[in-house]
Amino acid sequence: MAAPMKISLAACSCSGVRVAVDGGPLQICHCHCSDCRRAVGTAPVSWAAYPLQKVFFTSWASVRVHRNGPQSADRYFCSGCGCSIAMQYQAESFFPEAHTIWLSSQFANMAYATCDELQLFAPESEECSSNCNSGEPSSNSRGHVMPSGPRQDQGIKVSQLPQQQQFRIRGLYPGPPDLATIYWLPFATAPEWTKSVASAESEPCLESGSHKDRE
Repeated sequence: MAAPMKISLAACSCSGVRVAVDGGPLQICHCHCSDCRRAVGTAPVSWAAYPLQKVFFTSWASVRVHRNGPQSADRYFCSGCGCSIAMQYQAESFFPEAHTIWLSSQFANMAYATCDELQLFAPESEECSSNCNSGEPSSNSRGHVMPSGPRQDQGIKVSQLPQQQQFRIRGLYPGPPDLATIYWLPFATAPEWTKSVASAESEPCLESGSHKDRE
């Protein structure tokens, strides 16, 4: 019997942004930091890390990006409906993560998640002492607590991209007209693996939430 397909497609509220994803995430992080709360408007904010080569924008004209400071994360959103799409740490950021991108939960295929799942709290949070993953958490340079243990930027191998592609999101030509070209990489045709979802362009967003809720 053939293995089930692990290709998914999700869209923002106005359908201006559509993202195809191949497989499950490398890591899931539920972040309670103030930056994520302000950017998305909820707490915690769930992110799922993927290799850049496994994420492809089939529609992205309305994609925009915001960064709070020179070393902060780039936060991608839809200019049409305001939907949070993804977060990415560039080479000059506090936590540079080449070859990967953190998708917001509605774009991540949580149903296929077999990875570890972390909580990220501010150090003064009472929840941190009881809810952080096992092991002593270590403070990072932004003043938040990152639980110890494997993370997608600490030894989990992903496909290595050429230097000029290591931080650029991928999608169909032409790219987002109001987004600087340093952020994106256009392709004339979509990758072969996206063909299985090409007929599902009208499908609603994937349900957000922890993959543990689906077990």
